[in-house]
Amino acid sequence: MTSSEALNGPPSSDYITSSSKIWFSYLPKFKSFNVGFMGVNEASLGGILHLRSTEEHPLYINKIKIGFLGQETRGWSEPYNIDFEMKSNLEKICDINVKLWTSGGNDEFKKVTKWDLPFNIPLPADLPPSMTYLSRNNNDWIVRYRLLATIYRKSPNLSKKIVSVKNRLIRYHLQPITNPHITLSESSRHLGYIIRLDKTYFNLGETIKISMRLFLINLEAKLKEISICVKEYFNYGSNNREKSYVISKKIINGDSIHNLLDDDNEWNADILLHLPLGQNGNKILLCDITGKNSIKIQHKIKFRFKINKKLFGANDIIKVEKYISIKNFVNEEMHIGLALALSEEANSFLFSQDRSMQTNAAAQQSISPQNSIITQREHERRISNRDIVLREQTTDQPPPPYNEPSLPLTLENLALATNNPPLSSTRPPSYISNVENIEIPSNNTPRNYSMVSTPPSYITASETSESNSNETPTYSEFSSDEHDSESTY
Repeated sequence: MTSSEALNGPPSSDYITSSSKIWFSYLPKFKSFNVGFMGVNEASLGGILHLRSTEEHPLYINKIKIGFLGQETRGWSEPYNIDFEMKSNLEKICDINVKLWTSGGNDEFKKVTKWDLPFNIPLPADLPPSMTYLSRNNNDWIVRYRLLATIYRKSPNLSKKIVSVKNRLIRYHLQPITNPHITLSESSRHLGYIIRLDKTYFNLGETIKISMRLFLINLEAKLKEISICVKEYFNYGSNNREKSYVISKKIINGDSIHNLLDDDNEWNADILLHLPLGQNGNKILLCDITGKNSIKIQHKIKFRFKINKKLFGANDIIKVEKYISIKNFVNEEMHIGLALALSEEANSFLFSQDRSMQTNAAAQQSISPQNSIITQREHERRISNRDIVLREQTTDQPPPPYNEPSLPLTLENLALATNNPPLSSTRPPSYISNVENIEIPSNNTPRNYSMVSTPPSYITASETSESNSNETPTYSEFSSDEHDSESTY
């Protein structure tokens, strides 16, 4: 594998088992094996399998399979008990195998010195995303995936070579049709409050805009501190206690509030609370999900008002909390990027490779022995003659260029050009594959899917109990101290 050949593929550190003669690369213009947006439209894994050898020591291959394996830890596991080769603490959540190429018979082998094979594996709609969740006592919860190529080679016992590489799956969500605001209000003996969040559903890396209005009812009491945080809750199974982390936090000192009280002892502020894009120190912000094995991840925004009652000198704490949804929304820019990546270069390459595979298969059938035994020399001679014929057939037939749409460059037109559905304001039905071993369909053969009765919980419908307000307040960063340390709420 040359350095130029390895540029558009996973780094060597991602390989679990490797070979200098066999490796993977991404499709042209792609940065991963993931094609499409899992959870929004039909997603798949696409890439290219490369085989290289020398004329002096060629590969003789009988069959090639591509597999996709997903695993999940059986409950919480010690970190040192988890690696890609151990199976005792892991269980399968996905095991898909695709026959990429087979010879004409068990005794036939293809001589390979250079071969590039594109592949595509449709993904079930209900797979959880890749995740690593670390608990307070340093136990791990892991969902992980890997891509495998199995090469059946000529040997006395038909040995096979397996090359595998890690693959990170990401789930996406459609923007909700409605995103109602949240209003929380109440009064106690000491304090009254009205808290307003600008919406219910938030994207990774987004900023939560909070409008807060406080009323000091008991002038003998002093507001010492306001603490605001977003907390992530991880639960596995109905009998397991949920684990939680503070993923974003802001603390406002009470003195700054008292200095800004108006004549009616009211305090008004617009506060910004930033959500991490994903990695937050040693913690990872995950989207709201419900996994295959009763995994549930939810988020709450929590407010805590610490009040000092001067009469007794003790602290009184008022707690307010509300569930919010954190999603990984796909936007129009991402959709256009996918459509462009699937355009000229990728389509041209896949067309030529698919035609080559079909021609090879037809030629292979024409030379398959019928109830006869051929020598290795005779087999190589036939393969050589076939390759000459194939070169003559394909050299003067370059793949057709990508036909750019004559219509304006819109999502719908890009979808027509690339066979990818555009973004829609309605939620699509969920599809899952009804077979584990999937054969690669021809260009005219539809994929074999069955519709499930209800969509997976990743894409449940939005709450619409409240309508969006027409108000568009202006928000500014409130001066306060931010802390990454955990706190009990």
